[in-house]
Amino acid sequence: MDLLALALFLLFCPALFLFVLSLGSGTREDCRDCGEGMPAAQENCPKCGAFVPGDDLAGQTWLLGLASAGCGVCLVGWI
Repeated sequence: MDLLALALFLLFCPALFLFVLSLGSGTREDCRDCGEGMPAAQENCPKCGAFVPGDDLAGQTWLLGLASAGCGVCLVGWI
């Protein structure tokens, strides 16, 4: 049982990492070319016109949150 809990914990660890990173993303994003701040929903930079792709997991924070909770449950089960 301990090995199963450890394996599940290691499986859910990337979701925990992505969830914590997504908490601080906010609604603004910086252009990769010129560094100009812009709204996250906008695809082209207003200053230089460069295409800035959106984050595919940004709208699915609930899914990352559930996977992070699963990571915590597996950690407690492993301990």
